[in-house]
This record gives sequence, structure tokens and C-alpha cells, in this order.
Amino acid sequence: MPVQEKRQEALAKYLAATAIVRELEAAKTAALADVIATHTWSDSPDTDDGPARLRAVTIAGQRFPEDLPLEIAAAEHISRGRADYLIRDILNLQTRHPLCWAKVLDAQAPLAQACRVAGDTTDAQLDDQAAHSVDRDIAPLLGKTAGPRFAHALRAAIMKADPNRARKIAGSVTPERFCRKFDTDDPLAGYVSARLDKADAIYLDATVQLIADHLEAHGDERGEDARRAAALGLMANPAKVIELIGHHTDRGLDHPDDPHPANSNLFRRPAVQLYAHVHVSNLDEDDAVATLEDLGPVFYDQIKDLVAGAPVRVTPVIHVGYDHQTVDAYETPDRIREHVLVRDRYEMFPYSSRPARGCDLDHTVEYRPGARNQTRPSNLGPLSRSVHRAKTHAHWQLSQPEPGVFRWQTPAGQTFQVDQYGTVAIGHATAGNHLNLWDIQRLKPHDDT
Repeated sequence: MPVQEKRQEALAKYLAATAIVRELEAAKTAALADVIATHTWSDSPDTDDGPARLRAVTIAGQRFPEDLPLEIAAAEHISRGRADYLIRDILNLQTRHPLCWAKVLDAQAPLAQACRVAGDTTDAQLDDQAAHSVDRDIAPLLGKTAGPRFAHALRAAIMKADPNRARKIAGSVTPERFCRKFDTDDPLAGYVSARLDKADAIYLDATVQLIADHLEAHGDERGEDARRAAALGLMANPAKVIELIGHHTDRGLDHPDDPHPANSNLFRRPAVQLYAHVHVSNLDEDDAVATLEDLGPVFYDQIKDLVAGAPVRVTPVIHVGYDHQTVDAYETPDRIREHVLVRDRYEMFPYSSRPARGCDLDHTVEYRPGARNQTRPSNLGPLSRSVHRAKTHAHWQLSQPEPGVFRWQTPAGQTFQVDQYGTVAIGHATAGNHLNLWDIQRLKPHDDT
């Protein structure tokens, strides 16, 4: 059998087994909901669960016999406390997030991700109406996105559902600010951990990067992380930092002969660019939510807190629906690059949460010298270097049927569609080769001795 066919057959078995696991998780979740439903509490002393025998516990506003979380904790191999939260989240999914609950029961999304929706909404103290709003906003993303990308979307949905509550909680909970040094097993290395105001964290990171870039310009051949660590260490000796960057005029630094060094840009915050994603229909709303790249959702008026005390320059607004910019050259002009990065925001690979700004811009249809209008938003997409190589050299097929919508087919036959809303698995070339539970048993490792 050719190698490619062997790979497709092996992957088909794996995908079939994965599908069974998802179906079993959905069935298990439905069964767990039934277990919870059958443990309703009665105050009548004539029942088995009456107060003469057990006490009642209240979870998500409902009363249950106190042994229910014990039963589930034992069955799930988890603590009693985690069992309480699991019961709470399932009850809230059923009543406050029915769209997310339906996706779990339909094996379209994992229970753990749906429980995060229920848990975060409860922790944010949202009422039922606001919880339904979160449900409507986040259910289309459930099972299609993950990681920081999903976390930011969920936080934005919670802020949008009840802005007053979100502001009140944010104002009443001020995490401790600190900066601490920790030792390591290496006597020549240590950790520094800090919790800062967000604006200070942004500018500190930019300053570290500025110094690290100057180290590289001076011939430091270490990797990016090592240079940044060295840059942070150099900040303990400001004179060394001034010596390093004081004779350069890039990034707006003043001339070294400035007779008033205290007024020098060396003593100002470095330039930082924030990318805010907003919807034009919300511009006049006081409680509208913007999403800042790498930072997550904030209210519009909170952006000013992030740039307080710094000079502000507003760059041109990019309308992502516009796709008429084209050039014939292979290199991508800045204006087209910015358009694509703002449009896609994340790497256009299945289920990726990698920010687009750290990726290559790849021509979806391979660039051919001499052809016209090949470098345009509808033929570009952000890909990481390894994905880029796989597409170029390992027969991963990619098309862009419309701007910002990417269709992938892997060498083993999987097909996915990726867009700004996440990833949808379309199918597999040999999807008809299903397995049943008996087949799964036969696939288990066994001892031939």
C-alpha cells in the first residue's frame, strides 16, 4: 500500500475514534444531567431523601441531597468542591445558556469549554437576561475557537451583556501590585515576577524591546528571549542604558548633544502602537467594547487610561471589507499588510490562536513572476513559518474562496474552513470508513508474549 494511503487509513481510524469519544462525552454529559435531575430535594419526611436522613445543599439556587456532589465526585475522580462547581455549571448551562448546552449535547463543543462560559458568567454576577446575551454571542464560537482567542471573546461578551456590572466589579477588585525576585536552582539565574498597571506593563515591555533591538544592532547574536532578558537586566543600570542607546536618533531619540538631558526623549516612554478593533455602529455608545490586539476587550473610554501621559497619534482607520488594493510585486506593501492583519487578526490555520502580527503573509495562490495583481488582500493570509513550509513543501492545499475565508485540505484528507469566527471541520476524504466500539477495542495495545 502506498505511504499516502497508509497515512489516510491511519488518520481515518483516528478521526473515527475521536468522533466516538466526542459522542460518548455528549452522552455522558446528558446522563450526568439526568443524575442531577433525579436528586431533587423534598422537605417531606416520608421520602428517602427527607431531612431526617440527609441535609440539603443549595447549588445554583436549587436544593439537593448532600450526597449528590459526593456521588459525582467519586464517579468523576474529583474533589467534592470540583463536583459542586460541575453541578453548578451544568445547571446554569441548561437554564442560562441553552445554545451552548445544545452544542455540547450535539457533540459540537467540549463540556469543559461550555462550563467556562457558565462559570465566568456566574463569577461576573450576571442576571439571567445578561447570561442569555452571553449565550447568544458566544455559542457560535463554542468548539470553533480556543485558548486566548476564546477567552477574549468570552470576556467581551460578558462586558457587553452588562457594562455597569463589569465596571463595578473592575472598580471594586484591585489585584495586589507587586514586584518580586525569586531564586532558581541555577545560582547564576533568577526570576522576576510583577503585577503592574496595564499601561505600565505595556510601556515596560516596549522599553525592554527597544533595548533588546539596540543590543542586536550592536552585534548581540543571542536569541530574542535572551536579548530581552539582558535588556531587562540592563535597566537596573540606567547609565548603561543611556550609553547603549543615547547615541542613536532612531525611534525619536534626541541628539546626544542635547544640552538638557533631562528633557531628552531618553527619559520618555517609548512609542507604542495599539490596535483597536471596533464596530462602526458602536462608535457613539458609551459602553461599547473594543478589542485591543494582545490585550483583549476594553470599554472605549478605558483606552485613554492606557495612553495617559503619552503623546498620541491616530493612524488611519482600516475598513476590513475593502479589498481593491493590488500590486504586481511579490513584496507586500505596508498598507495591504495592515489590511490583512486587521482583517484576520489570527493565523488562518485550523484552531490556531497565534496572533497574526507574528506570522508571515503568504500568497494563497503561489506567486508567479509576471502575472498581474497577485499581491492583494484576497490572495494573502497570515501563516506561521512551519505552516507556511507545510503548505509549500508538504502538499497542504489552501484556497481562499472569498477574502478572509480559508479552505484547507491536509495531505491525509482532512478539510477545514477557517475565518474570523474560528474553524469548522468539513470532513475527511475517507470519512465513510467508520469504526464502532468493537473496532476501538481491537485497536487497544495488547501483549503478544
